[in-house]
Amino acid sequence: MHLRALSARGFAAAVAISLAAKVLFARHLALGHAGGTGLVTDVAFVAASVLGVLAVSRGAGRWAPLAADALVSVALAVTVVYTRYFDQVPGLALARMAGQATELGDSIADLLAASDALFLVDLPLLALLAARVTVATPVTSRTSRIITIGGALLATGLFAVGIASAVSGPWPVDSRSASFANGMFAYQVSTLVPRTADAVAISPAGPAGRKVGLQATIDELTRRRDLGRVPGAPAPGTLKGANVIMVQVEALQTGLVGARIDGQPVVPNIESFAAEGWYFPNTISQIGKANTADAEFVANTSLYPALEEPTPLAYAGKRIPSLPRLLKEAGYDTFTMHTNDVTFWNRDRLYPALGFDRYYDDDFFGREDVTGHGASDRVLYERALPVLREAAAEGPFYAHLVTISAHHPFTGAADRGALKLAPRLADTPTGRYLRSQSYADAEVGRFLDALRRDGLLDQSIVVIYGDHFGLRLPASSPEEAALRRRVFGHEYNRADMYTSPLIVRLPRQARGATVAHVLGQVDILPTVADLLGIDISRQPHFGRSAFERTPTLLTKGGSLDLYVDDELIYVADLVDSEDLAFSATTRLPVESARPAGLEDTARLLSISAAYCEALPPSDD
Repeated sequence: MHLRALSARGFAAAVAISLAAKVLFARHLALGHAGGTGLVTDVAFVAASVLGVLAVSRGAGRWAPLAADALVSVALAVTVVYTRYFDQVPGLALARMAGQATELGDSIADLLAASDALFLVDLPLLALLAARVTVATPVTSRTSRIITIGGALLATGLFAVGIASAVSGPWPVDSRSASFANGMFAYQVSTLVPRTADAVAISPAGPAGRKVGLQATIDELTRRRDLGRVPGAPAPGTLKGANVIMVQVEALQTGLVGARIDGQPVVPNIESFAAEGWYFPNTISQIGKANTADAEFVANTSLYPALEEPTPLAYAGKRIPSLPRLLKEAGYDTFTMHTNDVTFWNRDRLYPALGFDRYYDDDFFGREDVTGHGASDRVLYERALPVLREAAAEGPFYAHLVTISAHHPFTGAADRGALKLAPRLADTPTGRYLRSQSYADAEVGRFLDALRRDGLLDQSIVVIYGDHFGLRLPASSPEEAALRRRVFGHEYNRADMYTSPLIVRLPRQARGATVAHVLGQVDILPTVADLLGIDISRQPHFGRSAFERTPTLLTKGGSLDLYVDDELIYVADLVDSEDLAFSATTRLPVESARPAGLEDTARLLSISAAYCEALPPSDD
């Protein structure tokens, strides 16, 4: 059977129509709307890609449009999968981290949906058509070439307008709203264009005790004012010279602390530790585009993550004012420990930028007892303990431990925890998450017991906090949604996603206390500095000590949609204005108008970015 001959332009038109349909589908999945003014720019990019390769391919007319289809389809699929997890459209700077895809293969596989196959399903069909159809000689006549080249130039011009609009608009921008207005492809390209972060003059603070310049602006925006100390809080500097042990627990969310499933506590050891220390349940995770690495950055700097690319890429090579640098000046030995390869998320450059004396990665911990992306939490703690003992014998130290076993997709350690779930729930994403956290909690308990036996617990300020969310929205099934309600006590929502616990246990602390006021990860550095009596007035910081009573304004890195104050968690949908509002302390839905201070959160991010971009190169 012979198929009728098809011209190169006809075949290219079929490819372009298929791609245009995929653009509509991608915008629906990533942005919540297929339409929007940016649709014109996205379709223009498709037309420019197909007509461009057709114009330059000459005799390869049957395959060149297909190659364009494949490349654009993969780009759309990657954008959708990334946005599904991070809730933000990726910029092209993330291409520098493409090598991490193999490391994250299991997480990526878990994020894939059956609908994602639609981005690639046409390729074999079009390839079959290209192979069997007699394609007429492509674009040979002068008129045909003029039409093809003219169409490509016109489409490229429309696409360039979208890029120019994205670049010239207000900045910082929310990636989803910018993609909706200017096109996803135009936004992604626009992230490569350097822009000025903020018009505020970046000047250092004044002499000790005076808040001028940049810090005064930050304090004004964050509404900071002195309302005294939290009742029962230690006086500043009470613990001068104490060791500091900080544990960042992978994907730990506040809702797990105190949760019961069929009478079983999900994280009993963390729960007990919270009861004997200062517990701050309403602490906001402030990650940007690098999740765990962003949490490490924020906790150690009291600065916000980078805006349009992962922080370890954006600020690598900078000399970043940080907790390790402050403590080093006070005579501390400072080091960080993570069982993954230090090159993951560019940490081999991030850690020197933060001023750590040294780091321990998989070269130290080995590949024994691997649970996903590195050696297990048990290996982390067991091999860390001798290092802590040795450091304590030499003088005060700061150790930052980063756990990994409860990493998405929660398969590496799910079978190791004590929590038992019904078989129908155990292997759902929520079930795996809870079981992984049960294992992580057990290892935290073993570690704390070892610190207690060694006497280190009562010589150290021990800080435990969660880095970011574990459970995404929505639940995959009604049964899984019901399991989440059992854990969180209400319908799981974005306020639950953004809240992680913070526990600060003091040496020889006799009685614990729960403090309900709202904090962020930017408050961790000031809290430790407060306890140790370290002056941070000359170092710009966006947080305050957890032991101070003061109003606050917080947001998270990488987007402009989150507003948090003492009473409200407000999630602004900048695409369709379907905003969400929650109580900052109960995390239950409330009625609220869009806060007037939402624009102030954008300024906070912009000022932090401007300050970090202006920092000198690191000499470490």
